[in-house]
Amino acid sequence: MGNSILIIQNISHEKPGLLLDVLHDHKIDYTIVDLSKGDALPLATDFDAVFVFGGPQSANDTDGHIPKEIEFIKEVITQKIPYFGICLGLQLLVKATEGNVISCKQKEIGWWNHENKLFSIHHAVSYMVDDLLQSINNNIPIFQLHGETVELTTKHRLVAQGSGCENQFIRYGKNAYGIQGHLELTEEMLKEWIAIDPDLQTLDTDYLMITYKAIQYEYSIAGKQLFWNFLKLIKQ
Repeated sequence: MGNSILIIQNISHEKPGLLLDVLHDHKIDYTIVDLSKGDALPLATDFDAVFVFGGPQSANDTDGHIPKEIEFIKEVITQKIPYFGICLGLQLLVKATEGNVISCKQKEIGWWNHENKLFSIHHAVSYMVDDLLQSINNNIPIFQLHGETVELTTKHRLVAQGSGCENQFIRYGKNAYGIQGHLELTEEMLKEWIAIDPDLQTLDTDYLMITYKAIQYEYSIAGKQLFWNFLKLIKQ
């Protein structure tokens, strides 16, 4: 396929994680661009799909690389190139398609909410199950690390929702998706995040790792299936 998949990192430690396992398993080539290191955005039309990962920035930023990234995402949407955004990547998609990014009523951090219930997302009951959720169980456990959420327009479809910030997984058009939580984490990534993220360091970090290991099988299967479901959109 050549370098057909573009992976955009907004900060170096928010890596593609489980996505790389899927790409390697299916022998799909990819290019990684790290905007936090000053890498330039390439031509969107050189790629068959685009993934945008998270970062500490806000989609409302008016400086740094965010404005150019939003314009890039608009071009991706215009060219109907399949798009998948995670965390900030979701918020940038919504911002690029005339929705709003606002502060959460309460930050969502880690595996557990303020009621000590595991963060999860479930199918939006008002719609048929989206193709991206095929072969994935409902109530997927998911890792959260965000202080902002999105307001959708009538052009956005809610694919799956959460118990806190409801707009957890959305679609725009036929092949642009965004998910607020993280389904890409590997054990190594979580250790790295805990070591450097001040919000995670306010939690019981041992329990963060214990929880990951307890749900790792279910979590990893769901994440890999989600990415593969998306990659099957290419050339459709």
